Amino acid sequence: SIPRRGEARTVATPDTTPPKFTTRPQVTAVSSDQITVRWNSDEASVSFGAADTTSTVLDDLGNTDAAFEVVDQSLVKTHTLTFSDLEAETRYYWRVAMADAKGNRVESNILSVRTKAAPDTTAPGIWRFASSAQIDRAIIKFATSEPANSTIIFGPSYNAVSTAEIDSVELKSDSELKKNHVVTLTGLDPSTRYYYRVKSKDAAGNESEYHPENPKDFKTLVLPDTEPPK
Repeated sequence: SIPRRGEARTVATPDTTPPKFTTRPQVTAVSSDQITVRWNSDEASVSFGAADTTSTVLDDLGNTDAAFEVVDQSLVKTHTLTFSDLEAETRYYWRVAMADAKGNRVESNILSVRTKAAPDTTAPGIWRFASSAQIDRAIIKFATSEPANSTIIFGPSYNAVSTAEIDSVELKSDSELKKNHVVTLTGLDPSTRYYYRVKSKDAAGNESEYHPENPKDFKTLVLPDTEPPK
């Protein structure tokens, strides 16, 4: 409509105020290959973040050459950015920014976080088998590549031990986590050949197969002759 005499219209003041961080950006989750950063803002804004092993590349997020960049174009007040495909046990510098619907932009400080070690998914290696036998017992020695427990299957049947037929063999377990193992088998028959194999489990729950592939063996000693001559 045409303004009447004595009336004036004002022009809306342009929005040049950037959004504010109402909570400080912080890492809320970290793993061996990911970090997640969360924060809140006072107005709906888009989110951007960058991470790198060198802090200087984050000096200006508007012109950065960071190794890892994440963008969320959603206009929100609660922000979450996740950086993925990171290296384990590595310190990363990170910085986030946000911009409102008018393009007013603000950046956080540069912070850093170290990723965690990669999860252990490797079963213990087993080697250096040795045995020594007496009349009714035997000592089995072996080593593992990391602290681990042990389970020995043994018996006089090569096939039963070779195929790990649990119902047809005897078992001896040691729950202590260690690298050098010494296990005593008791209640054995004299002058008998026994076969054995070993498996181990580490603290992370990774369990090996029975080793070695072909059973080791030992023979108990002959029962001494205690009969006097007649």
